[in-house]
Amino acid sequence: MVEASYYLGRALRGLGREEEAVEWLRRAVERYAEFERERYNFNRLDPRPELADLLMELEQDEEAADVVAKILQEYPGHLRGNRYAGILARRRGDLETAAKHFEEIADRDGDGRVGLALREIRELLAQVSHPH
Repeated sequence: MVEASYYLGRALRGLGREEEAVEWLRRAVERYAEFERERYNFNRLDPRPELADLLMELEQDEEAADVVAKILQEYPGHLRGNRYAGILARRRGDLETAAKHFEEIADRDGDGRVGLALREIRELLAQVSHPH
């Protein structure tokens, strides 16, 4: 049943039915502990990153931050968790925290987006620290 909630949420999101997708992904997250750890690859089936990403897309940053915090509490080096935490911190204007999260995963960033964001944040921090 947990898997069904997760996959239904992903399918609804793919169809552009975001509000319904959020509800199904929330259900999957509520029952996350019921996934069979030995049988399944958690990185693939963990519904929390999917929910956090969708909540961020819908600009529900407060709830997304709660989901991301739980991911990082369990897996501090989580790639998507740190990426999302960095994005959320940047949206709040907390550049130091954003940089910290992006630095955590910069060496594992597959598409270069984190590196670009980190470089931009460092430039902004330098401007704030050394105004002309």
